[in-house]
Amino acid sequence: MPPKKKKENGYKFASPLPKGLILEDIAKKKWKLGVSIGKGGFGEIYSAQEAEAKGNNYPFVVKIEPHENGPLFVEINFYIRNAKVADVEKFKKENSLNTFGMPVYYGSGSHEYNGERYRFLIMEKFGSDLLMLFNQNNKQFPVQTVFKIGLQIIDVLKYIHNRGYVHADIKGANLLLGLSKDDQNKQIYLVDFGLATKYSLEKEFKPNPKKAHDGTIEYLSRDAHLGVQTRRGDLEILAYNMLHWLGCKLPWENKIKDPKLVQKSKEDSMSSVSNMIKVCFDSTPCPKAIEDYLIYLSTLKFNTAPDYEKIKTIFKSGLKSAGGTLHSSLEFSMSKTPSKTPRTPGSAGRSSNRNKGKKNEMDDEATTPKSINVTRPKKGFIKPIKYTDDDTSEHEVSKPKLTKAKVQSRKVNRDNSSEVDSDIIESSPVVSVQSRKRKVQQKTKPLKIQGINGMSNIDSPNRKPRGKPKNNIGQRKQNLSSISEQDTDDDDNETPTKRIRKRKLRTKNASNTNNSTEQTEAYSDNEQVTENRKKKTNSSKLKKGQAMSLDDLTVGYTDAMKEVLFKKMKKENKKGKLN
Repeated sequence: MPPKKKKENGYKFASPLPKGLILEDIAKKKWKLGVSIGKGGFGEIYSAQEAEAKGNNYPFVVKIEPHENGPLFVEINFYIRNAKVADVEKFKKENSLNTFGMPVYYGSGSHEYNGERYRFLIMEKFGSDLLMLFNQNNKQFPVQTVFKIGLQIIDVLKYIHNRGYVHADIKGANLLLGLSKDDQNKQIYLVDFGLATKYSLEKEFKPNPKKAHDGTIEYLSRDAHLGVQTRRGDLEILAYNMLHWLGCKLPWENKIKDPKLVQKSKEDSMSSVSNMIKVCFDSTPCPKAIEDYLIYLSTLKFNTAPDYEKIKTIFKSGLKSAGGTLHSSLEFSMSKTPSKTPRTPGSAGRSSNRNKGKKNEMDDEATTPKSINVTRPKKGFIKPIKYTDDDTSEHEVSKPKLTKAKVQSRKVNRDNSSEVDSDIIESSPVVSVQSRKRKVQQKTKPLKIQGINGMSNIDSPNRKPRGKPKNNIGQRKQNLSSISEQDTDDDDNETPTKRIRKRKLRTKNASNTNNSTEQTEAYSDNEQVTENRKKKTNSSKLKKGQAMSLDDLTVGYTDAMKEVLFKKMKKENKKGKLN
């Protein structure tokens, strides 16, 4: 086991204790030890949580010291007698305090580890101490912060003085910031009651050499230098701290190693407050509230009860003169809000141009998306189609330049494939797209009718073909103005099937000599067939837009030719070649 370290004041530090060690207090409540977070004047401090708690949240601290030490014993007894939750809350209510800088007692006890007995105290975990913040801010606090801290400490001193005790060791290291939501950066807590003791109520002031100079030398009161703890002594210790926080150099700082010289310097300084102010502040203006406070302290007798409300009034006047408020957060930095960096000539323009460029880029991104999902109709429902800038299909997408645009779409008329305007769609940003029904453009595909000398291409009528049509096959566009005819004598371009059919028709034509003149003309040559068909049909009587019947179309055809025509139409319908 490593040897215990011994302090200069003769007190021993506890040996390191492992994380997770379970401690049981005098109320049989168990606590789980965390990691070491620091050292106090007489012992080590660990984070802690309740034994049944889980996770890494340690909201408490444990002060531990060897059993042979005495300061923690004094502090534990003070907490047990004066820091119960009920007592603290009662004082807060009676004095109308939202927050109060008196710590609360949670538990204490003894524990044995590796043959060594330890004493421990459980208390709430707090934040940074004022000494650390003081050193971080060039050893000076703002005036309003000093008076706010003074007001909060006066409340705590009033509480413990009313219970018959003095703290006797007020200093930055023993003043901690709160960590809860209600008091974070707003409330200061006075801790470390290891030197707390009953103050003297005797009528005669009796120095006690055995307790002389007991405490932190630079802040000790004149009474404490004589070994007597008094209420005015706590107020005097607070005064020296406030002078230090305001950036003053105390007249006895270079004499700390000799307590008697420090005591003599303090007596000389307090005998003439005005001279003390000149020495401490030099050419810097001294807040009037500090001078008033020191003058009030010089009038107090050692056993006189302080007028705490008068002191608070003095501090409030100093806070008001400094421009502070009671309920604002504590500010520890003396630095002011940095001014705006001056711009060089032309810098504003460059900044404006940069902002303008960024704005234009944002506008471009908002109005010209790289790809947009639009819809195409199918039975009343919408399916997404991704259109990009490279699309060159019949569904054209135009790049919009406006945030709002009117988009027109077309839909297919079921009868004549005419195009009509659909509803106008507005969106922001928008892209020109097809409407809820896609444009379907039907093209007439001519039927090839076999003749004697070649094949005749005849446009099909706009009517439903026989049999059950396939889905998505449009109706044929009607052309009633004329019947286009094309003749070809190039047998090389004909398929073998067509050649066979031609030979069969020619053979049949030669054998059927008794056919009528119309039939003979139909077989003789293609031009005569077309001429007879025009003569025999009633096309001259048809009105524009009126469809011919199939019988009118096949006037002049033999039964065999009609059969070939019907088979050809049926075959093409089945194959889905009609568009």
